[in-house]
Amino acid sequence: LFCVTDAMADDGIKVEIDGKAQTYDVMPVIENGRTLVPMRGIFEALGAEAVLDENTDTITAEKNGVRAVFDKVSGKVVMTDTYTYVQLRSAAEAFGATATWTPVPHEINIRY
Repeated sequence: LFCVTDAMADDGIKVEIDGKAQTYDVMPVIENGRTLVPMRGIFEALGAEAVLDENTDTITAEKNGVRAVFDKVSGKVVMTDTYTYVQLRSAAEAFGATATWTPVPHEINIRY
């Protein structure tokens, strides 16, 4: 089970995987209706290895022989001066999870 919820405004977005609260170097964000999480943190939590190619602004992630590529053109990668974010739903679904979304509160449940 993988769950993302909005908490009170001062608490930000909460992320849980299999009931365990996740922490990242920076908080997840919602941009254009999409939940974005720090690249390294989410792929490590999903058990995948990820590499950022700064020349092409792409991320290649692999887990159990499954390879997924994320890029800025598709909007699945957002880069700032210091962090790279990836869409939560895309990252989870790339490795066979099913994602369901509940709009209020903002909640994504992902199950393998």
